Amino acid sequence: YSEVPSHRCYLGNGTEYRGTVKTTISGHRCLPWNSDLLYQEFHVNSVEKAILLGLGPFSYCRNPDEDEKPWCYIMKDNSLSWEYCNVPSCGT
Repeated sequence: YSEVPSHRCYLGNGTEYRGTVKTTISGHRCLPWNSDLLYQEFHVNSVEKAILLGLGPFSYCRNPDEDEKPWCYIMKDNSLSWEYCNVPSCGT
């Protein structure tokens, strides 16, 4: 059994990914998860829950909603959007 470097790639759908990638597949920079711009869009009801989901005052890619893979919010053409991140899968 080998230890997979979970900060370099994601396993499964990436809900456990805790790395520091903060750019999307198209090269956009991620917005911080605690950004005021996200208040209406995505809010976690407690600090404890945010920590469990890997969210905080940083813009690292995460998968808090069990999507296909790690993603983040971005500003695209002056509006809020989201995109999957440039994080490789660790394989199977």
